[in-house]
Amino acid sequence: MAGLINRIGFKNVKSEEKNDDAIVNLVDYILNQAIDQRASDIHVETYKDGEVRIRLRIDGLLRPFLLPSIENYKGIITRIKVLSGINIAEQRLPQDGSFHHRYQDKVVDCRVSTMPTLHGEKMVLRILDSSFFLKEVGRLGLTEIQERNIRHLMQKTNGMLLFVGPTGCGKSTSMYSLLQERNDTGVNIMTIEDPVELDVDGLNQIQTNEKINLTFYTGLRSILRQDPDIIMIGEIRDEETAFTAVRAAMTGHLVLSSLHTMDSLSTINRLKDMGVPTYMLAAALNGVVSQRLMRSVCPHCRRVYPSGEWELSALGIALGSTLVEGEGCERCEGLGYYERFGVYEVLVMDDSLRRGIHDGVSSETLAAIAKKSGFRPLSQQVKDAILRGKTTAQEGVKLLNAVYSDAHVLG
Repeated sequence: MAGLINRIGFKNVKSEEKNDDAIVNLVDYILNQAIDQRASDIHVETYKDGEVRIRLRIDGLLRPFLLPSIENYKGIITRIKVLSGINIAEQRLPQDGSFHHRYQDKVVDCRVSTMPTLHGEKMVLRILDSSFFLKEVGRLGLTEIQERNIRHLMQKTNGMLLFVGPTGCGKSTSMYSLLQERNDTGVNIMTIEDPVELDVDGLNQIQTNEKINLTFYTGLRSILRQDPDIIMIGEIRDEETAFTAVRAAMTGHLVLSSLHTMDSLSTINRLKDMGVPTYMLAAALNGVVSQRLMRSVCPHCRRVYPSGEWELSALGIALGSTLVEGEGCERCEGLGYYERFGVYEVLVMDDSLRRGIHDGVSSETLAAIAKKSGFRPLSQQVKDAILRGKTTAQEGVKLLNAVYSDAHVLG
């Protein structure tokens, strides 16, 4: 960690320099470096014996960044609380806030969360950069067929399109990017989110507030009286929201939302478990996009090698196939990876799938129907990415182990 701090040319503000200007400059420095290094989150943490560390989450992994003194830690926490409108005196309860930070030619939103721990407050800042959230649909990383299918679904005037996957897999980026493509004066787009992750001109965005009973469910009911064409629900979390969203999709509205499910087909069972009748689900659901983010091989130190027995056993990749890996260099800090890209599976409803859902067929039967309709699961998309040289076999196995109980799924 010390090597990293020395390399970026900054250690700590000296104790005698502890004044408002020095702390302001230090916080600005931390934020600017995080933006330069493409960090999604900043973690400010304190431990026993006064140890403090700041880490950045880059490409999905936490990396050491700075070791401030305990005095500077207190100044950093206070400064960020002031910026984000958080009570600086309250250290016993979790708090949330947000602020805008201007750096060079961009303004980024910073979402702040504090949490009391045994040795002091931990603070996490989520950096929301519109240049990452608002991408052209063609830059999301979809295959040509996937992009064509999703664009077709987005042109419908009713029905539901769901985006599924774990937290941090890019669901919000996908939804914002697709909404932006439909964002014009002839369309009324309403969103209800918790929180609103990006302020987008032309969208009517609503922040939930449970203190006044403005929930996804109550907000969605009110949105339906606002003459919407497209509705985006940040997340379907409960039975009431699920039922109301499906009903909205059946009554002349295009509905986008997200769920925390592992893949496209399991989403159908999840909605049934939430009480959505199969006849409504079959009629309302237009498609499901399951997505993940994978680390890209560093272009500065990538090398080609022939696949062997391990790749054959773990991924079903033929012996002697051309694969890539990163050797590690200064640009990628020895990791062999640099930046991330999206991999997707897109399930598009057709008559046979709708009949299967309506009739309540088993998950295995539904998967067989989807395969006949040309559905390619996430496992195949991961294998394609490996064979195209976008990522490594090791990264593929890591992702698939997180998605499936057995990584031997590519055959």
